[in-house]
Amino acid sequence: MNDFGGNSFPPPDAPTPDEKTMGMLAHLLGVFTGFIGALIIWAIKKDESKYIAKQSMEALFFQIGMAALWLIVTLISVVTCGFGAVLYLGVVVIGLGYTIIATIKANDGLIYEYPFTTRFVNVDLGGSVRVSDTPPSAEHPQNPPPPQPPEE
Repeated sequence: MNDFGGNSFPPPDAPTPDEKTMGMLAHLLGVFTGFIGALIIWAIKKDESKYIAKQSMEALFFQIGMAALWLIVTLISVVTCGFGAVLYLGVVVIGLGYTIIATIKANDGLIYEYPFTTRFVNVDLGGSVRVSDTPPSAEHPQNPPPPQPPEE
């Protein structure tokens, strides 16, 4: 299912209420701690639950991307003598919006994949963590890749 650019889908095994809570916290803590909260949850719970490992890894990479976006907007703001600071509002809206969506999806027991997020490492729901070499749509048959334009 497409959620404002992100994908959500049910995990192979239904998560327990505790797993849902930890997955939800991995996303929600990003508002208060940046990527540190998701990193701590991933480090502590990655071996206990594939669901928590996937949710915290998604939140971690999204928050790293948001930190990079903050840095870019700061540089633009410095170069434009403060006029670029208007862009901070967009960064806040994007960050909060997608974090809220991901938090709700995690609480519903769904896996949420943020849009515009590069997955350098992928948590296979089969239990392993590996360097990502395939796009998310290839890993999840219910999310087919977009149609390719006809070649001329």
